Amino acid sequence: MKIKLLLFYLFFFCVSASFGAEKDSVKAASTSSYNYSKAPSIGYSIGYLNLFGDVKLKGYSPSFASRLGHQFYVAFPISESFSVSYNFIAGKIIGEETRGTDNLNFRTSLVGQSLMFEYNFYNIIKPDYESKFGVLPVIGFGIEALIFRAKADMEDADGNKYYYWNDGTIKNLPETSENLDLAVDIERDYTYETELRDANLDGFGKYSQITFAMPFTFGADFKVGRNLHFRLGATYHLTFSDMLDNVSSKGSGNRQGEEGKDMFLFSSLGINYKFGAPRSKKSKQPDTDEDGIADIFDKCRETPKGVKVDKNGCPQVNEKDRDGDGVLDVVDRCRDTKTGDAVDKEGCSAAQKEEQKKQAQLADSIAAVKAAQEAEAKKQGDFYFADLNKNGRVEVQEVNDFIDRLFDGDKSVTIPIMEEIIDYYFDQEPVSEAKPEETKIAEENFQKIITNTDKQSQPEKEIKPAEVKPETQAVKSDNINVTEGIQEAEPKPVEAKGKLIVEPKPLDTKNLDSKYHFADLNKNGKIEKVELDVFIDRMEKGDKSVPIKLIDEILIYYFNQE
Repeated sequence: MKIKLLLFYLFFFCVSASFGAEKDSVKAASTSSYNYSKAPSIGYSIGYLNLFGDVKLKGYSPSFASRLGHQFYVAFPISESFSVSYNFIAGKIIGEETRGTDNLNFRTSLVGQSLMFEYNFYNIIKPDYESKFGVLPVIGFGIEALIFRAKADMEDADGNKYYYWNDGTIKNLPETSENLDLAVDIERDYTYETELRDANLDGFGKYSQITFAMPFTFGADFKVGRNLHFRLGATYHLTFSDMLDNVSSKGSGNRQGEEGKDMFLFSSLGINYKFGAPRSKKSKQPDTDEDGIADIFDKCRETPKGVKVDKNGCPQVNEKDRDGDGVLDVVDRCRDTKTGDAVDKEGCSAAQKEEQKKQAQLADSIAAVKAAQEAEAKKQGDFYFADLNKNGRVEVQEVNDFIDRLFDGDKSVTIPIMEEIIDYYFDQEPVSEAKPEETKIAEENFQKIITNTDKQSQPEKEIKPAEVKPETQAVKSDNINVTEGIQEAEPKPVEAKGKLIVEPKPLDTKNLDSKYHFADLNKNGKIEKVELDVFIDRMEKGDKSVPIKLIDEILIYYFNQE
């Protein structure tokens, strides 16, 4: 019992000290790593089981295979130093001791499950993360549930009970004077056929074959790869039962054992695999210039991409400095620095920096203009070609240019194309929208003109002087005077862009739609381009009697007339 308490207190002393050490190591932000990962690991161990109980192993050497134990476990890391594991163990313990004429032998099968809390001294030892091999000691303790079943070899294959005589032989009869001549020698078959609990040799009856235990483990993990580890260790199981060997201190005679509970030791060699183990903690460290050297080790943290570096993260020295400014070409962003100019760490002088800034601003401006043009081209779609000055709009002058090309016989400008350009011109968003009241006046004037010209298209009838009322209002527009469908008898000459077109002629309505008589300023029975220019010019100057819709009507008629 004193040994158990000593082990228990020793373990908790180590754990308490390790917690303090780990707290300090976290503050120090250690850069080493021993493949720590939050992912679990699995392992298997095989070993040798040895009982520390009431029956000793004397005079008999069982085979190694008869005392093998097997352990399977899954470990879940809590931190780099601590982990919790689930363990399953199975095996056999064996013992044999001859006391006088009594032979105490047993073979007990064990099956156990435990939860173990382990500590690996990582935060104290801090193994090198770059090492492919490493060793970490491990200690741990836990709680375990055990099921055991003890058997003994008390009969041979023919059912003859073994009797152990003082001369060391085994007879089929007990050692008495009467049996000296009757007893014969028999051989043990080492087949453990007798259930010791059922045999009830000490009168204990059906005692429990389930018990709890406290396993204490110690050993070492040997790193042999990023994910693979070997473990060499031993686990001491302190059970709460004294019946693993079916002999206890409550027995009598040769079957009386010592005070205390039974214990057994599992010495093992195992292998475990760590899932998701990082290659090294080095890969988790910041690497600003991405040269493969973490910032904490990098003495040149702004190395350009693609430059070969040494172990300190600096460009390799077998490079040239062609402009002689003291900065190697591999990192020099200004390789034509003038001799004598002071440069920064990138090899650029103040003048070069300023020039680079201007070039960058120019590039940004060009990119912005290009982006705006592309956006406008996308917006204008098929009519981008008509925006000759590339200002994002099709203007009246540009429409006139296409009209001139049409009249000059440019085969690339057909009447359908011209009509589409004109439609687009009037459909595009205006530069500045007219005020509501101005728009209303222009619309009213347009409706008056259309109404009057519609009346002109009706068959003419004789108009008596009495029918002409003096208060009749006329819609005047420069040289046009339309009064209830009546055209002035003597129209005045029309001035277009400062030039006299022609002297007015009598109205020729043979080929001209009466609706558009007002647009035939020179009264030659046809709407001509120079007349279009007059109306467009008046619209551009803000004449509210010439709204956009009116111009659109005139242009459409112009292109459709014979």
